[in-house]
Amino acid sequence: MSHRYVTVTVETRAGEDDVLGEEITAIYNLDLEEDASYIDGQVHEDLHDHMLNLLAQYGGGGE
Repeated sequence: MSHRYVTVTVETRAGEDDVLGEEITAIYNLDLEEDASYIDGQVHEDLHDHMLNLLAQYGGGGE
C-alpha cells in the first residue's frame, strides 16, 4: 500500500505580488498513515495556535 504525504507551510507575506518580506513560520512534512495520531493531536493544536497568533498580530483580533 502506498503512503500519502502532505506538506503544510504556514507563512506570512506583505502582499500577493510581494516576494520580499515572506516569513515561513512553520513547515510540517507528514505521512498521513504513519502520522495520523500526531496530526490529529499536536499538529492540529499547533496550526490552530499559529492561526490565532497571526490573527492577533496582523488582524488585531484573535483570542
